[in-house]
Amino acid sequence: MKTKTENNYKMTESGIDIIISSVQLKKVPGTTDDWYPAINQQALLNLIFKALAETPQRLMGLHIKYIRKFMNRTQEEFAKDLSFTSPKQIRTWEQKGRNPADILPIHEANLKLLMMDFQGIQTLNVKNHLLLSRGKIPHIVAPIKLEEKELRQA
Repeated sequence: MKTKTENNYKMTESGIDIIISSVQLKKVPGTTDDWYPAINQQALLNLIFKALAETPQRLMGLHIKYIRKFMNRTQEEFAKDLSFTSPKQIRTWEQKGRNPADILPIHEANLKLLMMDFQGIQTLNVKNHLLLSRGKIPHIVAPIKLEEKELRQA
């Protein structure tokens, strides 16, 4: 099977823009120009979730939906996890799609803490968390950057 390496490989996983620093691609059998990344898909999903929790970047609507589905929660359950009495706010955030979800900074900070707790993430950038909870982190639309070594095929 033919392989090649590509730097800064761009892909969209669940609607989320991702750039992998360097990745091995494999040729799709029976095609002339189709290649796919030789990565562990579950590792990719886990790393996206972790990156969304730790990145000092405000969340978009599609991020909220990804997070909720990754945590295997309904909108009702997710709302309760975040101390809301109704799933209406979750629906409103998710409907923003590729636009900023416009979450109050304190709710977004709590959501990121919930995510860290869900995956048992022990590293917490306290400075970023405090800046986020105080509304000091602007909306920046940027892809998630991952290292290929974290995504190698198992």
